[in-house]
Amino acid sequence: MTARQEWNHLPQTPIRVSPLWQWPPQPLATLRWYADSWFFFTINGAIAGIAFLAYAYASPTLEQTATLSLGWPLLIWLRNALIVTVVAGTLHLWFHKFAAQGTDLKYDPRPFPRKGRVFTLTDQMKDNMIWTICSGVTIWSLLEVLLWWSMANGWASVISFQTNPIWFVAIFFLIPVWESFYFYWIHRLLHTNIMYPFHALHHRNTDIGPWSGLSMHPVEHMFYFGSVLVHFAIASHPVHIIFHLMFYGLLAITTHTGFEGVLFRNKKRLHLGNFHHQIHHRYFECNYGNLDVPWDILFGSWHDGTPEGKAMMKERLKNRENHDKQKFRWGYYLGLNTLDFDINYTAEQSLIDPEFQDIETRKTTSFNVGLIGNMRLNDYVDLRIEPGVIFNTRELYFPNVTDVNDRTREVQTTAVHIPLLLKLSTKRLNNFKPFIVGGFSTSINLSSNEDNPDDNSAGQFRTKTNLYSYELGFGIDFFLPYFKFTPSIRGVFSMTDELIPDEDPNSEYTSFIDEMETRGLFINFTFQ
Repeated sequence: MTARQEWNHLPQTPIRVSPLWQWPPQPLATLRWYADSWFFFTINGAIAGIAFLAYAYASPTLEQTATLSLGWPLLIWLRNALIVTVVAGTLHLWFHKFAAQGTDLKYDPRPFPRKGRVFTLTDQMKDNMIWTICSGVTIWSLLEVLLWWSMANGWASVISFQTNPIWFVAIFFLIPVWESFYFYWIHRLLHTNIMYPFHALHHRNTDIGPWSGLSMHPVEHMFYFGSVLVHFAIASHPVHIIFHLMFYGLLAITTHTGFEGVLFRNKKRLHLGNFHHQIHHRYFECNYGNLDVPWDILFGSWHDGTPEGKAMMKERLKNRENHDKQKFRWGYYLGLNTLDFDINYTAEQSLIDPEFQDIETRKTTSFNVGLIGNMRLNDYVDLRIEPGVIFNTRELYFPNVTDVNDRTREVQTTAVHIPLLLKLSTKRLNNFKPFIVGGFSTSINLSSNEDNPDDNSAGQFRTKTNLYSYELGFGIDFFLPYFKFTPSIRGVFSMTDELIPDEDPNSEYTSFIDEMETRGLFINFTFQ
């Protein structure tokens, strides 16, 4: 089957991502790309306008939302249901019921909607409407209710244009950036074996219409609209919440019309659905993100719409299928770390000084690098050694020292770190493979000052050079076209008392410390 037979409408290919990510730099093209996304007659601009109208004329006040009741949540649900019905209904009438532009700019040649037992009530249109209104609008509205109530009761921070005009405006432009990141990874999660039974409800729409965009299982709706929970972490205004949820809800409708855009007098007046996502509905295991940030290119799930892209996609589904069957493998890692001290005090200390205060560890975030040697034991178990170097600086603050100007000591770490670990993996899920890892390690701290004759009386805090620790962590292997990429999080727990006591048995710094052991959190990015 040729590309022209496969698609009714084939736009210009290969598909291009935002010029922001292309080389050499194209500042004018980049500016035009984002201007075309917002100004003047655009979907983003229209959603922003609808959000402001909804806030002004169909929303409660913060004072009303401080107390839960039936009235104002019902108002939010009715408003969202009405907007979805008008937008999806109008687009369905234009493109499918009355076929106002026929099949011009329609990607898929197959008719929409379809009949079949795979759909609720054996009708694709009814199926899509039921899941959109009953599940989609309801969960969308519940999350909006949660954010309104949280803002009114101080659980989420609130700003206004008057108090912070730059941030107020910036949030509208940052929401699509967050959407690009969040949607890609949530979408990939939904395509794992565990989550796909929920996502399959959406993907039974291989040819799509406006009501297909929000036709999802309630579990998927929770993940999809859960993007809005980021506003618990950033100060926002209620209109940002409305826009954020409408951006997810209405954009799903407009990008699933099955058409590239609206034709009027033989000219495309409004851009709607990207071919990029239409390909995803045809082939499933590609194009999880959007074109604003090239996550699909970076993580090997890209299909550019060409026959060559289709061939590469088929090959990519078998990414590195024999990678983990090698007896020995090598790689390297880069990572971030933060180190703390677990300090235990002598039993007599509280009796000697009831006003005694704990020593404070002032942590910093630094980096670590290393190599990986991996030996496969079976399909699920690997033995690995990860020699590397850790760099870090901590400060210890001693509130009980008499001289207030001499209460701080710096503890440097430049350590050769050698873990021996056992990695326990699950069965590979497409191109993902979660795992847990644990084992023991030894470290040689080249900055320990263990042999320094000076102690805290001369401003030197000393620790032992050789440390022994146990480590526990988890991560996910991503099988990309040319290598395996693995982000992981690991805790490191020293089993060695690292303290070198001062010569003075009554030292204000060390006399009351029984044991002092390092605790570390490592975030590593591995390439094999």
